[in-house]
Amino acid sequence: MEEIYPKLLSWHEYLLTHRDPVGSGLVTIYHPWEGGADNSPRWDAALVAVEPDERRLPPYARRDLQHVDDPSERLTAAEYDRYLWLLESLKRARYDE
Repeated sequence: MEEIYPKLLSWHEYLLTHRDPVGSGLVTIYHPWEGGADNSPRWDAALVAVEPDERRLPPYARRDLQHVDDPSERLTAAEYDRYLWLLESLKRARYDE
């Protein structure tokens, strides 16, 4: 606890100061992975609108599939491409909060 508490506190302070700019108490999340609910249906409608340019999507290996017995419990390849495309888009925009 002594090791992890300062890190958790820093993360929450960051969220409160950088991800709630209007002080509403609601944290802005830019990518489903940030909130830890990436398999949640709440992202489905928003992610359908993401259209990856597969020519510009770097090759990748799905490490998440190594941790489940049933791969259908994880994102489909198309969904995973959308997640990675969001990251690539942020990089190209030189996103620096």
